[in-house]
Amino acid sequence: MGPRERIGYVVKAAQRRLFSLPDKLALITGCPRSGTTALVRWLDSNRRVYAISESRAMHAVNALVNEARRHKKLNRRRDIITDTSIYMLSQYYYSTRFMLFPDIIIDKEPLLGMSLGKDKDPARFIDNVRYVIPELKVVVLVRDPVSTLWSMTQRKWGHSIEGRDPRFIPLNDHIKVWNDSSRLILDLRGDKNFYVCQFERLCNDPEHESKRIFDFLNINGNKIFSPRPTKTTGFNPEEIDQIHAETGELARALAEGGIIDSSLWHRV
Repeated sequence: MGPRERIGYVVKAAQRRLFSLPDKLALITGCPRSGTTALVRWLDSNRRVYAISESRAMHAVNALVNEARRHKKLNRRRDIITDTSIYMLSQYYYSTRFMLFPDIIIDKEPLLGMSLGKDKDPARFIDNVRYVIPELKVVVLVRDPVSTLWSMTQRKWGHSIEGRDPRFIPLNDHIKVWNDSSRLILDLRGDKNFYVCQFERLCNDPEHESKRIFDFLNINGNKIFSPRPTKTTGFNPEEIDQIHAETGELARALAEGGIIDSSLWHRV
């Protein structure tokens, strides 16, 4: 370990001993390849905002709370479950990087995807994390299905899973993930601590959408989102027809509910 690594270790160890989590914590999620990484990088560039990508710390809390709530003795001691979960999050977050008086810590976690297993329940995940962090803010990204699914099909999945070789996933499976993500949005709409960010709206009107996100997270952001050019899709006409046929009902429900601006998407 060199001098820089030793200093970093000492600083992070001091953080874990001296600092507690800020009052504000947030989760960013959504269908994979819907713009969550771009959102994390932008928010992390703002003063006293620390955004972390896929730490899996909240997944550990979810597993702990899910198991504890199954047992009467543990479930009666919500204070212990909460203290243990907060301690775990604090120790992990402060060990990953230097954070000087954070106003908010934001974690990006995929709640849907082929690498997470068939038993994952995103609504249950959010409920379990809110069991110990009642005021957790959740920002969900949604993006045009054609663009999202093209990006999903262009990479292998499973790099972070032990004992599994990364592989390409069939389009049908990716469509299911996009649909499941849209159902989650429809199920949680109306929750005061739940905000849906349409990626195309963020790119087309970054000033106003950035302000809405700052207001939702209750932070004094100092940088407006700066969109980057996105790649064009390469689906053939038959694949595009399949995508529209299998995502159309949910896309229309999102539009009719005022959640997305359908004019910014391929036909809905």
